[in-house]
Amino acid sequence: MNKMKITKRDIIISTIILIISFQVFTKYYFLIEPVKQNIKYSIKSIIYKIYEKLTNEDDTNVKTFSKYIGKIPYIVKIYKKNEIYDGKIYSAISAIHNKEYKNQNVLFTLSSDGESNSIHKVGKYHVFKKIDPDKLGFIKEFCEPQWGIADSVVIISDKNFKSMNKYYPKNHTSLYSSDAHDFLILTNKNCMILGYDKIFKKKSVFLQPFIQEVTPKNELAREYKIDDITTHIESYNYENIYNPVDVFHTNSIWIDFDENILVSNRNTSQIIKIDRKTGDIIWRFGGKGNQFKFINDRYNGFSYQHGASRNCNGNILLFDNGNEHIPPQTRVLEYNIDEKNKTATLVWEYYEKEMFCGSMGYVQELENKNKLITWGKNDSENKYKNFFPQITEVNNKGKKVMEILMPKGVYLYRAYKFD
Repeated sequence: MNKMKITKRDIIISTIILIISFQVFTKYYFLIEPVKQNIKYSIKSIIYKIYEKLTNEDDTNVKTFSKYIGKIPYIVKIYKKNEIYDGKIYSAISAIHNKEYKNQNVLFTLSSDGESNSIHKVGKYHVFKKIDPDKLGFIKEFCEPQWGIADSVVIISDKNFKSMNKYYPKNHTSLYSSDAHDFLILTNKNCMILGYDKIFKKKSVFLQPFIQEVTPKNELAREYKIDDITTHIESYNYENIYNPVDVFHTNSIWIDFDENILVSNRNTSQIIKIDRKTGDIIWRFGGKGNQFKFINDRYNGFSYQHGASRNCNGNILLFDNGNEHIPPQTRVLEYNIDEKNKTATLVWEYYEKEMFCGSMGYVQELENKNKLITWGKNDSENKYKNFFPQITEVNNKGKKVMEILMPKGVYLYRAYKFD
């Protein structure tokens, strides 16, 4: 007997019928509320599975090849060569949890399609990016990171990696440490950097993050202490058994269109907007103190996120690690934010089923509207075996155009693509 072939057209028609049935059911049919909610959840789950089936990538025409960065192999998959954004990839192998590649941390660049690469520095580096046509910026770490925190310095160099300036936090001592998660070079040539003040309480050390704006002469222009404007009550990590206690874990900063600061605090699952002149909080987005209503987001928000930025269209883009989602699920999210009416509408989402990256990660919108995703600590063993995605470029329709996979235990904290 011949098996009936199910086409995409059949799946689309079935999905439409299911959605209409769902709408009719929820509007007209009366049931005890808990039973009703369970049925609604089951129908939504079926709809999402059908969506995943429709959006699965077709691997039949994918060009695959392998290369090496030093001694570390990587695999490149080209899905849509003519849609790859033409720019150079800047990144660093930030963490290695694989004995086979121990001490292979490097600062490197890749061609737009991953075909060629160059190693520029050997050692522990973080957040490598192009500042302008003649300047580069990167963070050098001085010690092994603890819970993603490492004493460090921001280095600005020429395009030949000759150091031009170094930025440390003002009052930098063993108790007042710089942090390697992010930095920004501002239009006034100042550098915005992160750091942690270490506070000793009984037998514990509490890390209180700060943001400093430092002049090229390493003079303090402004300082914002996160602990002064928000409270540990909002943290999901305050009762953590680990020492030091990382209450907020600030991991990204961004100058908003109105010159105020967007700050991502991972351990509160929250993005805050800080008034750059007064240091006051303008709003809280996500977490326990959330002030926004989430619309069209099935998880009703993000969890333990990284890398919040503002797109040129005014939307907020972020990497949702998804630690507290049930089940854990990593996503890339774009929200349309109405700051007056306090609504956050999810307008774009990218995820791969069973892909969970518990820490690190980033997303950058490119000039052609593609998104460059860095997956960070990707240990999705249910989905992959020996090589795991570290960089994926997708188009605005959520289709892969290229992907770079690296061995298990080799992680990139962040990758950028610049002309």
